[in-house]
Amino acid sequence: MFNVFDRDDFIYRLERPNAQETKKEYKNAWKQWATLVRNSLKLSDSNRLIVAGTENWQNSGSLSKRFWTRIKLEDRLDSSSCIAVMINKNNLRVYLEWHNYKGKDSSNTLEDHNNWINHLHDWIRLQNIKKSQYSIWTSEQEDNDDYITLENFLNNQETQITMTKFLKQSATDWIRVGLLYSKEQIAELDPAEEILKGISELKWLYEKTDRRNFKRYWLYNTYYSQNTSVWKESQKNSYAAMQYEKGKENQASITRNVSLAKQISKGDIVVAYTGEKGFLGYGEVIRNFYNEENPSKYLSVNGGAWKQRIGVSWSFSLEQPVRYKENDFLLSLGIQNKAALSSNTILEIPEKGFNFVENLMLGNKIKDYQNGYINLSQEEIVSHIHNYISMKGFFYRIEEIKNLFLSLRTKPFVIISGTGKTKIVELFAESLGATDDNGRYKLIPVRPDWSDGSDLLGYVDIKGDFQPGPLTKIIQNASNDKDNPYFVVLDEMNLARVEYYFSDFLSVMESRKWEEGEIVTTAILPEEQLQDRLNIPPNLYIIGTVNMDETTHPFSKKVLDRANTIEFNEVKLDHFLFPDSNDEAQPKLLNNERIQSQFLYLKDAYSKHKSIIHDVTERLIEINELLSPIQAHIGYRVRDEICFYLIYSRYLMKFDKAFDYQLHQKILPRITASETQAFEVLKGLYQFCTSHQFEEIEPDNQAEVIKNAKYPKSAKKIHEMLGRGQSDGFTSFWIG
Repeated sequence: MFNVFDRDDFIYRLERPNAQETKKEYKNAWKQWATLVRNSLKLSDSNRLIVAGTENWQNSGSLSKRFWTRIKLEDRLDSSSCIAVMINKNNLRVYLEWHNYKGKDSSNTLEDHNNWINHLHDWIRLQNIKKSQYSIWTSEQEDNDDYITLENFLNNQETQITMTKFLKQSATDWIRVGLLYSKEQIAELDPAEEILKGISELKWLYEKTDRRNFKRYWLYNTYYSQNTSVWKESQKNSYAAMQYEKGKENQASITRNVSLAKQISKGDIVVAYTGEKGFLGYGEVIRNFYNEENPSKYLSVNGGAWKQRIGVSWSFSLEQPVRYKENDFLLSLGIQNKAALSSNTILEIPEKGFNFVENLMLGNKIKDYQNGYINLSQEEIVSHIHNYISMKGFFYRIEEIKNLFLSLRTKPFVIISGTGKTKIVELFAESLGATDDNGRYKLIPVRPDWSDGSDLLGYVDIKGDFQPGPLTKIIQNASNDKDNPYFVVLDEMNLARVEYYFSDFLSVMESRKWEEGEIVTTAILPEEQLQDRLNIPPNLYIIGTVNMDETTHPFSKKVLDRANTIEFNEVKLDHFLFPDSNDEAQPKLLNNERIQSQFLYLKDAYSKHKSIIHDVTERLIEINELLSPIQAHIGYRVRDEICFYLIYSRYLMKFDKAFDYQLHQKILPRITASETQAFEVLKGLYQFCTSHQFEEIEPDNQAEVIKNAKYPKSAKKIHEMLGRGQSDGFTSFWIG
């Protein structure tokens, strides 16, 4: 990257007075800067980001110049929000910016732009942001002012209040957040890499400056504890009403609530709150804040005439509130401060808080953990499992644990190959309290002579008595204990033909449906055999371990389409994180609702997760075009399950990393190649992953290309498959 960017020479030119600079020197410096930014952008994690313009100016009375580039999404060129990259004689900076002089023509408002600050905590968590590296400053501050770090900003409540007041008091100012590098740091670092880092990390926040790309979630008190008719009228007429008790109005609270109500927009989600940790329903905003003009439609309560309201389509509503009984209420809602949830309160909550409320109201609520269950977030669950396994003396990267957890949550059937595959499942289950001793973990060795489902599920003997198979017994146990997860390992699953002995089970798994709030299936065996109806319970997780050699059988697409296929190949023999004698790893009991699927059909997820689903689908359409020449394109089932994985992963890993796992696990295992056309398909997928063409004579920077690929895990696997194909004339996922 430095062949176009001589740092010392470039900064020297920025420090020179214009009068001493020739047009040629200026043009050369401008080209260097433009090339640097464009090259950085090419490596970013979004091919939808483009350079929207580059400018150069010199402030009055200053002998130093600035080069400034704005970067935007292709479909947001008419928005004043952007990611900006600037260099002057003192520093390089990559930051979130409002393109001020274009503000009057912007497709989003300055208020929309400043909304990013409401998503700050989610951004830090989801993007793994190092708070000490970022700075935060206002549009009033000069280039050479000292800025507060993001870490200090979040640790200083007084500073946060000052910033909030700054935004409220001015309709023309904004707050910036970004990475700053001094001249000395630039001399030690690769500017292209730092620009790339900033663009990639800030993109998530930048998307939150456009109302079309996010929902906001609001608690809206329904006055239920004082007068239940308010909620009835709200349900009946599709609105949420503003309420003030006659004679008790406080002008400050009225002003505050009206101001908040006017921030609520179409597409946002409103939760009907009752006070006292109670909830009645939720729905999507269909009309912005308005005053009802017809007096006959005023809501008359306690002598007041309530006419200010928000239009809401209540998609879920209860006649009696569901109340949360635990002490971690604010934490569960994702509220950072101890805001009062009084009868005159409208309060914004993060998506995490809404998910908590939704689960509570839908009946998947976090239970009273009197039976020893622990209430953990997804991040905490994965961290616990990873720490437990590490303390047992086994090494697996936390990304691998995240992926296994997400794969099981997407669908309770996973295939694992590689090294340590049986052990990771055993320890994964054990960390959640499922062991062979308590019957919640079962290893079933598959025999080469299995030819039908009777070997696994059972059979009727010559006396006419049903003899249950090893899987039937654990299904019965799990069905009678649905709060606890049960794990079954089909060891060496492909020693027999999977389609012969497991086909019936897979077919029944595909019959899953919702019935009275629970996941149910058709019967796994004829009722006359068991004298009872036996379904696949939602707390049963099947993991098949496989090897691929001359003693085993390949998988059909029917099997592969129904599972995530995970490889574990990394071994670290010098991993010695053994606990002290008094510090033994302890399992944590986890209710099955924290693991099981939330969605069975795409329509279950669509209303809440449209943007993720559309983003995934666009990428899969492009992949299907590449796969179509060999009839390997995916169908609806695979699409749906990839979408579910990406939805579940949003709190655990970045979007592109999650999609990379799914490309590797749901699409590549289906591909075999022995003809030219199939190898061309693999080359097309390689280019999709890396933005580079596959070259049979590897260039010197091949490893770097894969490392910097948008989807590096898949790129590496495809590269291995193509390499094997070159030498053997045949390749597949399993022998890559």
